[in-house]
This record gives sequence, C-alpha cells and structure tokens, in this order.
Amino acid sequence: MPPTSSPPTGSMSPIFFPSTMSAPPPPPSLPPP
Repeated sequence: MPPTSSPPTGSMSPIFFPSTMSAPPPPPSLPPP
C-alpha cells in the first residue's frame, strides 16, 4: 500500500525523522579528541 495514500502512515514518518535526528546529535556533541 502507498504510504502517501495512507494518512496514518505519513504521521508515523515524521515521528521517525526526529528520532533518527536525535541520535546523530549526541555523537557530535561530544568533545573531539
């Protein structure tokens, strides 16, 4: 089924984006060696 046709699926996509974005920030935040 196309995710674009499913409104509920689209809502889940945005939620996943922030989750993935939160992961990268932590590593860079650490002080470089």
